[in-house]
Amino acid sequence: MLLTWSHNALCLSNDASGNFVVQHVLKLYDLRCTHNVGVNLRGHCFELSFKKYGSYIVEKLLEAEGRWELWLGSFWSATGDRLMRLARNEFGSFVVSRH
Repeated sequence: MLLTWSHNALCLSNDASGNFVVQHVLKLYDLRCTHNVGVNLRGHCFELSFKKYGSYIVEKLLEAEGRWELWLGSFWSATGDRLMRLARNEFGSFVVSRH
């Protein structure tokens, strides 16, 4: 069940209720599931950071042991304007401060 949820992380992360499932998977600190969530959210973390629960998921990925650079590497290469917009966002600012 956990693998199914982690493989559907993008769809669940954008859903008002589904994001709680992804949060639960990440709170288990299972490296395999965390990796699968990260891989499935690769390229979408910047947009998720602007959403209340999406930002929490991105924060959890930043805290995860392992290869968060693989999942979020392009996230931090965002242009200054995009990163500034994120830092000024009520939810995105928490993500920026975590890094």
